[in-house]
This record gives sequence, structure tokens and C-alpha cells, in this order.
Amino acid sequence: MAITRSALIALSVLVLALAQPLAARADDHPKPPSDAARAVQYARQSSSSRAEAQLLQSRVDAANAMLEILSAERNATAAQIDELGKAITASETDLALATYQLEDARVSLARLRVEIDEQSRRLDAQERLYGEHLRVTYKQSQVSMLEMLLSATSLSGFADQLQRLLLVDRGDAALAAQIRSLRAEKIQLRDEAAARESEIVVRQESITAQRGKLVEAHAVFEKVLLRADSAIAAQQTAKADAVAGRARAQLSAAIAEAAAIALTHEMEAAEAQYPGLAADLAAKSGLGVAATSKLTRWPVDGIVSSPFGVRDGGFHNGLDVAAPMYTPVVAAAAGVVVTVGHPYLASGDTAEVVIIAHASNLSTLYGHLDDLQKLPPVKLGQRVEAGDVIGYVGMTGRTTGPHLHFMTIFDGKAIDPAPLLPARAIQP
Repeated sequence: MAITRSALIALSVLVLALAQPLAARADDHPKPPSDAARAVQYARQSSSSRAEAQLLQSRVDAANAMLEILSAERNATAAQIDELGKAITASETDLALATYQLEDARVSLARLRVEIDEQSRRLDAQERLYGEHLRVTYKQSQVSMLEMLLSATSLSGFADQLQRLLLVDRGDAALAAQIRSLRAEKIQLRDEAAARESEIVVRQESITAQRGKLVEAHAVFEKVLLRADSAIAAQQTAKADAVAGRARAQLSAAIAEAAAIALTHEMEAAEAQYPGLAADLAAKSGLGVAATSKLTRWPVDGIVSSPFGVRDGGFHNGLDVAAPMYTPVVAAAAGVVVTVGHPYLASGDTAEVVIIAHASNLSTLYGHLDDLQKLPPVKLGQRVEAGDVIGYVGMTGRTTGPHLHFMTIFDGKAIDPAPLLPARAIQP
């Protein structure tokens, strides 16, 4: 058993010696951005994009609220314009009716004036005739009845002459009175028509003035409507821009989150190799089989940043305990160091790792240890006790920040270390 154990230790030293030059050569070339830098970039991009999306969402909400206000104002203005349009149409109808009535009144007034003039001429003629008759009657009145009788050729002639004088006098007087009455009636009608014309003119002017005010108000509201339409169009453009910007920000955040998840999966893929090697090395350690997988103490003072189990659609096979750079990492239980260095360098994982075998079926793995400022103080094959410092928190390999990736491998499989560890003041 001792020979086998020595051979295993020698073989491990040889593997480690071969791996170290490879790591050194890899460090000689420019390195791409570290996983930590990429994670910070993704986190910042996601946070910035989400903040931008929230800001743009607030702008969308504000635009929607403003659109509701502007739409209400625009609809009210449009309704007012419709009412004004109806009022203008009604005033134009009233104006057309007043114009027609005014023309009719003016025609009637002109006709009455012609009739009054005609009646005046007839009255003047009749009054002249009546005056002539009066003069004749007066002259004849100077002749006595006896003289009229003696001058008549017969008694019936005398009677006819006397009757004619009386009828002419009465007829002229009646006709003159009738003409005066007609002329007075026409003058009254003329005055009424003139008053009506004046009334219609005043009404026409009032309607015209009212229509002018309505037209002015209509024009004002038309301008208000145009401004409302312009404001609505501007708000719709601003909303569309905000919606588009929000979509871009959300897409950017989703891309950043997807990239962060992909990075996590990359780290999990790298860490998925850990249990196999640890189990193989423990099985070849020459130690006995452990009946229990209990551990003595926590490997580092810190806070569990990522527990064992499903994570972002993948599977995390250990505990991530966040702690400041160079925080001491101790053995969780007594055992033998079976790996120190970069055992997964060939697959592209540059993590500094220490693996301690506690039994042939139980081992613990300590990953992402520092390999620049504070190298692990243990050596391959070294016996350690629980609490011995075996390394320091670092950021080697695929990591997004300083932390210890701590694994427990029991019976060839990674199991959750949390139930195996003692209670402590710092809770996950």
C-alpha cells in the first residue's frame, strides 16, 4: 500500500510539473477579457439597458397620458367647430331669408311709391278739375234761379241743368275724398314698408355681424384643432420613438442577460469536469473508505453567493462563497492534498485548484484560488488538518468575481456541501 501511495504521489507531482510550464506559457500571451470583466460588462449593460427601458416606459406612459389629454381637447375643439359650423349655416340661412325679405320689402316700397305718385297726380288733377267746377259753380251761382228758369228752353231742361251742377259738385268732392283716402292709405303702407325695410336692414346687419364673429371663432378653433393635431402627432412620434427605444433597451438587456447566463453555463461546463478528477484522485489516494461525508468546518469566511443546484437553466455542482481577494481558505477536514495547480488547463480552464482527499470515496475541491500574489502554501501529497490554510481567494479560471468554488465529492459524485458543513454565524 505504501509503494502504491508513493507511486501515486510521484505521478501527481509529475503531472503538476508538466502542467505548470503550460500555465506559464499561456500567461506569456495576451489574455482575452477575463470572465469577471465580461460578467461586469454584462451586468452593467443589463442594468443600464433595464434602467433605460424603465425610463422609456415612463416616457411611453407619459405620452399615453398626454395623448389622452390632447385627444380629449382635440375632440372638444372639433365638437365646438361643428357647433360653430352649424351656427354659421343657420346664420347664413337667416341672412339669406333677411336678404330675400329686404328685396321683397324694397320692391313693395318702390311699388307703393309709384302708386302714391300716381295717386298724387290723380288727386292733383281731380282737385284742379274740382276747383274748375267750383269756379263755374260760383259763376253760375251769380245767376238767379229765375234767370236760369227763363233762360231754359223747357222746364225739364232747367231741372237737368240744376241736377248736373249738383252731381258734378258732389261727384268731384267724393272722388277727391276717395283719392285722398287712397293716398293716405298708400302713404301708411309706404311708411310701414319703409319701417320694415329699416328693421330688416338692422336685422341683416346684426346677422352679418354675428356671422362674422362666428366665422372668426371658427377660424380660431380651426387653428386650435391644427395645433392639437400637431401636438398629437408629435406625442405619437415621441411615443413611437420611446416604444422603439424601449424595445431596443429590452433586447439589449435580454442579450446581456443571455450572455451572462451563457457565461454561467461556460463556468458550469468547466466546473463539471471537477468531480471526475477529484473522485479518481481520491480513489487512488490509498486512503480508506469513509462511512460519512460530514465536514469539520467551513473552508472560508464569506457569504454563499450561489448555492448547489439548478441555476439559470444549468446546474451548479458546488457552493460559491464570496469573499475579498486573498481571504485565507482552509481545509474543511483532515486529509491529503492530491492536486495543487491548474489540473484543467488542457481544456482551457486556468483555475488554480486544490483537491484534498479525505478518504478513497470522499474529497473536497477548492477552486479559483489566487495564483499570482498568494500561491497555495500546500504541496502535492501533503497531509493537512481541518483549519490549515491551503490557499487564498482569487479570480483564476472562469469566474465573475473573487469567490471560492467549494465542492464535496462523495462516492464519485458531487453532492451539496451545505448539509455537511457545521452551522455558522454567517448565513447563506
